[in-house]
Amino acid sequence: MKLEALKFGIYIGIPVVASALFNEPETIQWFVDYFQYIEYPVPASADSQFRQKLEAQVIHQQRQEEQRTLMKEQLQALDQLANQNKNRDHQDLNSNSDSNSRWFRPRWIFGARD
Repeated sequence: MKLEALKFGIYIGIPVVASALFNEPETIQWFVDYFQYIEYPVPASADSQFRQKLEAQVIHQQRQEEQRTLMKEQLQALDQLANQNKNRDHQDLNSNSDSNSRWFRPRWIFGARD
């Protein structure tokens, strides 16, 4: 029974002690620095070619965004022209034909009225 109590104490005690110990940021920083778990490579921004490529990509993205905005403006202008033409066509159709000369009149429902 004593052995079981010891094992239970170890199973519960180790995670509790570890949680309390590693709960402090200074402790974590000390362990990372001391055991050198993380070694960062030389930053890529130190390379001049990388910087030039990055600047070229930024310029390319800016040009694409400008092209997108121009395309949106052109599409909006085309939509406005199409709507104007559609409204003009509807007005022409309505002015040329009177309301009784529709191609489909449900005479069988409302009776023959002319």
